[in-house]
Amino acid sequence: MRSSTTRSFTLSHERFVLEFDFDQRSVEGTAELTIQPLQEALTHVQLNCRQCNIKQVVVDNTTVEFKHKDAICELTLDDDADITHHQAYKSKYLTAIREADEGELVIALPEGSIQPLSDGEAENVQALDSSTPNKVDSPGATTPTPITDKTNTAPTTPTTTPTKTTTEKIIETTPETKKITYKPITVRIQYTIDNPREGLVFVEPDQDTAPYRYQHVYTVNQPLPGATRSWLPCIDRMSDRCTWEMEFIVPQRMATTIPGEDINDEVHFDEDEEDTVVVCSGEMMEQVIHPVDPTKKIVRYNLAIPISAPNIGFTIGPFEMIKWTPSKFQDEIFMSADLDDEQQEALVKVVEKMRNIYVFAPPGHLEDLNNTCSFLMHAMEFYCENYGQYPFSDFKVVFVEDAWCETSTSASLAICSSHLLHSPDIIDQTYHTRWALSVVLARQYFGVHISPKAWPDIWLICGIANFIASLFIKHHLGNNEYRLRMKRDMDLCCSLDINRAPLYNQQLPFPLDPEDLNFIELKAPLVLYILDKRMSKASSSHSISKAISMILSAAMSNGVSHAISTHHFLRLCRKLSGCDTRLFAEQWIYKSGCPKFTCSFNFNRKRMVVEFFMEQQNTNSRASSSSTAQDNKNNGEDSSTPPTPPTTSISTATPITATAPAAAPAATTMEHTDYPVTPIFTGSLTARIHEADGMPYEHILDINSSFHKFEVQFNTKYKRIRRNTKRFLAKQAAAAAAVNEVFEDEHLKQEWRISEWGQDEEDKSEAASATFDWIRLDAEFEWLCVMEFKQPDYMWAAQLTKDRDVVAQYEAVGALKRMPSLQTSTSLLRALLDPKGFYKIRMESAYALASCATSDLNWVGLLQLNKMFQKHYGFPLPSSYMDVTHDDNLPITPVIPKPNDFSNLTDYFLQKACVVAFSQIRDEKGQTPFRIKQFILDLLKYNDNTGNEFSDNYYVSTLISALGDALIPATDPNQHHEEESQPRSHEDEQLLEAAKAEIERFRTLDYVVPSYHNVVTISCLQTITKFMLNGLMVVDLSLFLYYTRYGNFVGVRCTAFDSLIILSGLTNNDLVRYYFNVIKTDPSVCVSHYVARSMLAWLGLAMKEKFESTTTTQNGSSVSTSVEEFAEEEGRGVIENEQIRLQMMAQHQQLQEGIEGLRKRFEDNSELQKNMWEMLTSAENLSELDHCTRKYLLQLCEYMYKPIDSGLKVTIKMPPIQSSTEQQGYEQTDEPVAEQPEEEKPAEKPATILRISVPKRPQLPPTTEEQKVKEPIAAAPKTPKTPKTPKTPKKPIVRIKTQPTKVIPVSPPPSSTTSPEPTRPIIKTPFPSEHTGLPTDQAKDCRRILGKLQKNRAALLFVQPVDEELDGAIGYYKIIKEPMDLGTVKGKLDRNIYTSFDEFERDIRLIFSNCYTFNRPGTYVYNEAQSLESIFDNELQKLRGVEEMQNMTIVEGPVESTDTTTSHVPPSIMTAATPEDVAMMDNTLTPNTDDTLVEEKTDMEKCAAILSHIMENEHAFEFLTPVDPIKQNIPHYSQIIKHPMDLGTIKVKIDTHEYADPRQFDQDVRLMFSNCYAFNPPGTYVYIEGYQLEQEYKMYWKQWFGVKRKAEEDALGTPPRSEPCLESSMSVHGKRYDDEPVSSTPVVIVKQEQKEEVSVMGNGHSSHVVEEQKDSLAPPSKSRSHKVRGTSMEGSNRRRCGRILEKLWVHASSEPFRHPVDTTAIPQYNQLIKRPMDLSVIRANLQSEKYTNISDMERDIRQIFWNCYKFNDMAAQMAQQANTLESYFNELWANKYGSANRLQGIDYDIARKTIDKLRTHETSYIFNEPVDTEAVLDYLNVVQHPIDLRTISEKLESGQYNSLQQVDDDIRLMFANCYQYNSPITFVHEQGKKLERYYNNTSRDMKNRIQVVQQILAEGGDPNATGVTLSLTLPTTTKKSKSKKKKRS
Repeated sequence: MRSSTTRSFTLSHERFVLEFDFDQRSVEGTAELTIQPLQEALTHVQLNCRQCNIKQVVVDNTTVEFKHKDAICELTLDDDADITHHQAYKSKYLTAIREADEGELVIALPEGSIQPLSDGEAENVQALDSSTPNKVDSPGATTPTPITDKTNTAPTTPTTTPTKTTTEKIIETTPETKKITYKPITVRIQYTIDNPREGLVFVEPDQDTAPYRYQHVYTVNQPLPGATRSWLPCIDRMSDRCTWEMEFIVPQRMATTIPGEDINDEVHFDEDEEDTVVVCSGEMMEQVIHPVDPTKKIVRYNLAIPISAPNIGFTIGPFEMIKWTPSKFQDEIFMSADLDDEQQEALVKVVEKMRNIYVFAPPGHLEDLNNTCSFLMHAMEFYCENYGQYPFSDFKVVFVEDAWCETSTSASLAICSSHLLHSPDIIDQTYHTRWALSVVLARQYFGVHISPKAWPDIWLICGIANFIASLFIKHHLGNNEYRLRMKRDMDLCCSLDINRAPLYNQQLPFPLDPEDLNFIELKAPLVLYILDKRMSKASSSHSISKAISMILSAAMSNGVSHAISTHHFLRLCRKLSGCDTRLFAEQWIYKSGCPKFTCSFNFNRKRMVVEFFMEQQNTNSRASSSSTAQDNKNNGEDSSTPPTPPTTSISTATPITATAPAAAPAATTMEHTDYPVTPIFTGSLTARIHEADGMPYEHILDINSSFHKFEVQFNTKYKRIRRNTKRFLAKQAAAAAAVNEVFEDEHLKQEWRISEWGQDEEDKSEAASATFDWIRLDAEFEWLCVMEFKQPDYMWAAQLTKDRDVVAQYEAVGALKRMPSLQTSTSLLRALLDPKGFYKIRMESAYALASCATSDLNWVGLLQLNKMFQKHYGFPLPSSYMDVTHDDNLPITPVIPKPNDFSNLTDYFLQKACVVAFSQIRDEKGQTPFRIKQFILDLLKYNDNTGNEFSDNYYVSTLISALGDALIPATDPNQHHEEESQPRSHEDEQLLEAAKAEIERFRTLDYVVPSYHNVVTISCLQTITKFMLNGLMVVDLSLFLYYTRYGNFVGVRCTAFDSLIILSGLTNNDLVRYYFNVIKTDPSVCVSHYVARSMLAWLGLAMKEKFESTTTTQNGSSVSTSVEEFAEEEGRGVIENEQIRLQMMAQHQQLQEGIEGLRKRFEDNSELQKNMWEMLTSAENLSELDHCTRKYLLQLCEYMYKPIDSGLKVTIKMPPIQSSTEQQGYEQTDEPVAEQPEEEKPAEKPATILRISVPKRPQLPPTTEEQKVKEPIAAAPKTPKTPKTPKTPKKPIVRIKTQPTKVIPVSPPPSSTTSPEPTRPIIKTPFPSEHTGLPTDQAKDCRRILGKLQKNRAALLFVQPVDEELDGAIGYYKIIKEPMDLGTVKGKLDRNIYTSFDEFERDIRLIFSNCYTFNRPGTYVYNEAQSLESIFDNELQKLRGVEEMQNMTIVEGPVESTDTTTSHVPPSIMTAATPEDVAMMDNTLTPNTDDTLVEEKTDMEKCAAILSHIMENEHAFEFLTPVDPIKQNIPHYSQIIKHPMDLGTIKVKIDTHEYADPRQFDQDVRLMFSNCYAFNPPGTYVYIEGYQLEQEYKMYWKQWFGVKRKAEEDALGTPPRSEPCLESSMSVHGKRYDDEPVSSTPVVIVKQEQKEEVSVMGNGHSSHVVEEQKDSLAPPSKSRSHKVRGTSMEGSNRRRCGRILEKLWVHASSEPFRHPVDTTAIPQYNQLIKRPMDLSVIRANLQSEKYTNISDMERDIRQIFWNCYKFNDMAAQMAQQANTLESYFNELWANKYGSANRLQGIDYDIARKTIDKLRTHETSYIFNEPVDTEAVLDYLNVVQHPIDLRTISEKLESGQYNSLQQVDDDIRLMFANCYQYNSPITFVHEQGKKLERYYNNTSRDMKNRIQVVQQILAEGGDPNATGVTLSLTLPTTTKKSKSKKKKRS
């Protein structure tokens, strides 16, 4: 996702029309793109477009020329090239990817198409554009039609031109250039798509294999980005957003016949057949019959939220649909749960944020669809309640056949695989499906609505989506499920995090496949989880969920961009919690690996302390050390040796994806990338010691080194440790008896062979006298780590028994599994039988019991497993049935299984676990005992599912897999080498044949009566494969070929391909051709990818002598899982256990030898080489292969064939780009080497340099000083022919920075302050240098500072000279006359060219100055330079001895000033510094006496210092870059703000010397603040940030200029105010104060246009404003604010109403209501709205004196809001703006015309709560609005005083009520009017009675308050004086009601 700042145009809107021909698998399309030019010199437009046949391109009604070139489809090599040239092919492919990202379609623009607009024309266009809303839920050209509506009967001609809104948008250029606006350009492209292979998937029935399927088509958004361009010309980037209109022309109904068959005219569709349904991103607007072809229909969608092209998707087919609405969900909750009033109110608020959910599936899946997706409403409720409103108009989920992947997310749409559907009788699929759909819904928030700001930030988006989905699973399924799965994910993450990139990876592949994100989606939410833990410790009230909620709220408010960066997120977390996230990010995000702790403990009895010994390593340390060793080798090593192939070991193979899109293919090595590895993870770790007294004692261990010894105090007195007392034993017995009767009855204890710790003679442990019960490290579960902690087995047993945390129990079971004993078996049995235990812990205990089933322990584990299974799941057989031929004394008895009953899910999972445990038992020979195998066979044979309401498919699958595992000997080669050659006995042969027959029976039965997803067939195929691999069956490949055909279930096909590849590998050329044909032409792309990946995975198996992984599956896991363990997915493999990882180093040499053997094995197979090379290079296959498949095939070539040209060093993942001079440094030459710009890249830096807009300079002649050094060097760079322009020395800008704590770099610099020693030898010249160089101490300081800069991540952009071509910055050296970079600085420092520290500082400053001059503020490079410069300034401060306690470095002492006049601070804003603080600071700060700093500064240098301070302030983020109205979705910004300004623009103007004096600088800064206050309403986030930043600015200005400020103000005239010119400046706790004291300086209107409007409104009396300003100087006065005023529109009332109207006009939310609605664009508006109204009409009426009283004007103003609410949905953004403006109007009106004694405080709250309850009641729709007297003509004749809930609410808000009794009277009057007009038998009368009863029941607080007030008045008291007493007495009833709350399930 590259930055789009260098493009000369932007895309504002796109509309496309697609017409489908399903029989021909073709599409005819038209795309219209509204392009906004940014430069007048724009000559062509480049778009992404693949797989499309372009017919015509029209630009503004002019047919133009175009060039369509797909570089990927034109990949060609020489005719004599073969498979050994795969490296060259790979290099060209990477280049093609980069070219394709720029755009495949180049459109030439006609001359004169770029037309500038004059200012007047631009204003007209803007005014016209503002009249047409373009919001999320604003009215469009047509009325939105629900998806459930039937097709309209009236034909409508499809529109083919874009709307007026999109064609007349304009975009202004940046503030620093001349403001020129250009007319938008409309580009229309007509194209066709035939038989697409990418982007679109057509699913069709197959006459032979899949006749049951329905035709449908859907889009695929993989790879990301890169798929949308395959079916639509667009800008296919995540960062480019625009609005969308989509139109589809499809058949009315879709046939179920086979495509291509003849259909005569007599064929007709059944009446019950489903219509064709189009489901697309956005909101459905309408569907109509085609005007020409009545068999077709047109469906239109609209998406008004700007969304990027990769997030647009659709699907078309005959789907069945289910709709869930929030209101229905609310009713279900109310009916199922007893909620009190507060809970009901909370639920109502959440439901308002929810949207409709539509789910679709092919016909016949309606029941499965309802069962699968019914929980989605609960998921949406959880997300809306915790994180904010759902961002789109609805959420649609479509299940399709042959899905590319399980889930695919688009805007408001999720396309999922139909394999996720399941019926109510399926148990095992439930969790996986709910997790997948929960993540899909979460991605609508993060992933679609909010996207990554930069490509490496994608980890954050994936992490947040998975994090909030996991929190929903915790809420939905419970805390135990959540924590245990979190623990397992952490263990898996630590095992995989070897030789991996950090989360924030600048080398992240581009584009991305789903496999690329697997590890990121695993680790990212875990890192956010531990960050949440640390934030919660720092601030218990703020967690990461709060930060997520704030991000979403800001995005929904349209105030910020819909993109988020890692830096912004971490800064927000730091601001919320106070937790320092910089060190955390450096360790966990910017560097790779996970900590591995090796811990032990010792009890020091003499000192009574517990000593912990802890050693820390990084899981990635092995990879780091190996890479370091590899780097130390000769760099000329043969590059033909590839990285480690995909085996069980960690592969160092690199992915075949380009890293930085702008990087050019350079000569690189085959060595794996050396990612930065965290040396030490720091933080606090909790150690919890459960001592002998039963009390847990927690101790915090501060981890800050790799090895540390901790001593913690022991609290229990040692002499009290006694466990063999009678009291202790009785307590233990009682606890055991509570678990099960087995542990209570002595007879049963002997029968079950129970052996307790410390109570039996056989027990040799020290449990009876143990010092501790157990010890837990990381007890709070706060570290993503490997914790190797050893404690005795009896302590693990105590942890399992007594600790109720599932993670503690899981760790204890895992440890006891490795410590088999009689006591261990008893502890595991107790956990297994505990009915209160978590079911997964009980399952793990069953697995662990198998380790205690050994002959050494007399098979105690088998005995207990058998008794447990027999007791719960089987009928025991009589002794006469037992087979006496096996006298092996095994404690197992045959059973007949009970009929299955899975109604208790815990028992179901335990039953499966016991079967798996039986299959794991082995004797000393590695064989499963005969009777156990017979036992499992009997369970399979006699399985009975009669009467069970649940399916037994998965249970039968488990039985088959367990039987196969039991029949195969153990794979440990040390166990039974001698036994392998011994023949099996006759009984074993009979048992094996019986097992084969039973498996074959189930395989055949599953063909006739298919199981769910054919899981039984999958298990049978896996088991048969194991038998063939181990010689128990003859290899028969034809058995599996049938199952690979299209039409079988995808899981069955993949399993069959696994079996074929594992059994035959790639040695059978016929099968390999079949594999290639499947990869190229199979209808299921998912299977195609799987086959290619399995072929790659087989290479790992090919190097192993035995396929042991296929014989050790313990729970029936699929063979595909075994294949995936070896699959290469971007350099990752799966570690099975710790032993394999420890053997990696020893196996490295063997693996290299295995690679060579693999290559020799295939070097003679010419047919395979030919087929594979043809697969890659043939013209036919170039368009057929997608990116993912080509990636796998190229990796196959890399491992199997040695490249022919070893000199070409191209790897799959691009390492850092090196300059030509750097490459020379690696070659051994006899000549001296030229100067290198950089010696060595530090190890901590990411390997890829991402260049955005910093170009590389051409090689210029050396300076005079450098020429003398470079003369003797042979390889000096050539000098250009053009003469060099003499340099003009620039005065360095001295920047004054704030204290280091305010500097927030993107990546915190390393703690080391020493520069690394260069590994390259220093070249000595034959002539001595004439320069004396720096003194030793200064040279050391320079090297230290330079090393600190180079180690920082932000330095990657500045380490070498700029290249204009490669870096894409043409004309760089025309602007920058004196280039400089860090590499040149280092070279000059090494050659002792610098004679003083000032020269060194000047060059560093020159780097930053050049960057600021060339790059626009806010760009990536600009921000990185600021981050690096702050680090440089920080180092200078440390070097020059600046006090850390000071806020700034003072170069010139401030002038003493006695002026203490300050601006007024609104009461709701806490200022950063009070005037007293500033005065105190002035007295305490003293000038620095350092000669290097104490120098006279010019005024502009002081301004630069002030600007540097405020840009680094924590409140400056919103003001660093110009406001982008399009990206931030605030198109009305340019209407309000005529002169935008920001800090970045000010900095550019300072750097380019545009300011003549400080006055101009001050004017621009104050203009920026004025703009902020004018656009943002008081109390908003940006308003407060601006105010606080302004206080900082004033403080800095005073310190630098002192009393000059006053003189300059006098000379300039009073500058604009910092506060907006509004009477009501701030809102405090819901109350608005109109009359605030303001500054004593005269008040000037901020915007001249507003001042003129006020004059016009006041009929020329501009003194109205002055009058109101004079009023505002007085303090708040109750009597003045609420004096009695008349109601006639005369004199002061007219002026007050004018001021109120003017305040409404300038309010930020009033923009849509200032002018009449454009009825030409919205013709149905007048049909619905009978009395249109807007602010301009009210202004005209007020000026023409049409209003006779104030109530007329109030009615008209409220008419605006009534109309808006009537036409728009209340959830629409337009309605939200109206609600905001109405609240503001109520406050203004109440302050001016409200009653002096209006309801306030608790009275107001009671009334507001009561009215809101009434308005949300189900019957309130009759009483919410006034009666329409035009429709009910006689209403006013019957009812004399009409009243309704809306009128009552408006009277309350406008301050018309003096008491609650008046409110009650009006409500009673409303009911009386209802009864008066409607007779008792009418419906309205009954509804009124129902609402009145509800009112009587819910208005208790109001009644109590009225009674109390009346009693006080009767006694002559003041009701207001008792407000405190009443407020203390009323909540007592509330507390009682709260105590009765019931948790809603």
